[in-house]
Amino acid sequence: MRHAILGAGGVGGLIGAVLAKSGDAVTLLLRPEALNDYPPELSLESPLGQFTVPVDRAAEVAQPYDVLWITVKATQLESALRCIVVQPEWLGAIVPLLNGIDHVALLRSRFGHERVVPATIAVESERVSPGKIIHRSPSARLSVSLIGQARLASTIEKLRQFGFTCHFDADEQKILWSKLAFLG
Repeated sequence: MRHAILGAGGVGGLIGAVLAKSGDAVTLLLRPEALNDYPPELSLESPLGQFTVPVDRAAEVAQPYDVLWITVKATQLESALRCIVVQPEWLGAIVPLLNGIDHVALLRSRFGHERVVPATIAVESERVSPGKIIHRSPSARLSVSLIGQARLASTIEKLRQFGFTCHFDADEQKILWSKLAFLG
């Protein structure tokens, strides 16, 4: 599988590191000014494992990917999406891991309803420096809309094997609102 991570912070870095460790190809999408200073690997310290894995880096999505993970802050979403210069059909699934609910409609208007797979993650993870991720909580819990089950089953299984708790849920509103209620 080929994954692009838009937002190489604590959450994006954690997802990218775990998927790269599982053998998948991972590309971190970075601002052009950050591209040269970002290392070509991700280093993860976690109660679930410690390792360093190579990743690709790019300033834009200019080729097909099986999964585009969007892990930027909601306030940065509009500007971050400018780096996606491919046709929507070049992206298999788009999985936003943002707090809130408004981003789903925005992404679906741009990429299509079936391609956007709402999801939430509950985890304590931080990028302490470029390429260095510390996952402090003893777990990571990922809730994913059932709409993505066919496209994401093998990816979700890789995250489970690493130690994530993952489940698919048919109720997208419940997935998104539960995270907001928890944060509130």
